[in-house]
Amino acid sequence: MTATWIDSHRSMRCIRNRTLNMRSAVVRSLQTLREGIIREFDSYRRQMAGLSDVMEHVTKSVESVSGLVSQMSDGIGDQGT
Repeated sequence: MTATWIDSHRSMRCIRNRTLNMRSAVVRSLQTLREGIIREFDSYRRQMAGLSDVMEHVTKSVESVSGLVSQMSDGIGDQGT
């Protein structure tokens, strides 16, 4: 074997190893990105569930206040007669 062939073979192995390392880095980056997106979506889902509970509570409070205002209005109207 000639020195040129050996050098060429070593260079090809080096390029192959670098390519494999780059592929591995890309795969790891994509996995990290995927996991981050999933975490964000889960967080969003939890926040939306909490927001739904808050909206339900607000609705009940508004209905309660509306009923109390109605009662007060009726009481004031009855006092005027």
